Amino acid sequence: MAGFEEAIPAVIQLTSDVIDAQAQQSAEDEHVLAVNNQIVRRNQMIAAQQDRQARQQRDLLDKQQASARAQMGAWGVGGGGGSADAILEGMAQRSAETIAADDALAQFKMERNTARAGQGSGSNLLDSAMGNGMKVFQSFFDGP
Repeated sequence: MAGFEEAIPAVIQLTSDVIDAQAQQSAEDEHVLAVNNQIVRRNQMIAAQQDRQARQQRDLLDKQQASARAQMGAWGVGGGGGSADAILEGMAQRSAETIAADDALAQFKMERNTARAGQGSGSNLLDSAMGNGMKVFQSFFDGP
């Protein structure tokens, strides 16, 4: 029976370590979930902001083109055909390029946010237990 009495503290310690690791894993999982939810909200905000900016850019283009047509009409050039169409097309192309660049930037920001989420701990209970044991093992060989 003497061997059994010596094993009891080790079993109790092992059980305590497993319970502690489970509690730590649960806290880590809750943290990862909170971070992921925050990233989703950030990405939604970025997308909404980009939609607003694109809408504003299109509205501005409409106003600028209407103003250009009116100005060309006042000059007697006419609002359609020839160089007037080229000017209006250039304005539209510049606006489309601006919107595309803003879209690309917004997409980059959202991908960066998502990539940061992927760099989370991602560990499980076994990894936690092995990691803690490994630290003790390394400290034994590495010294103080």
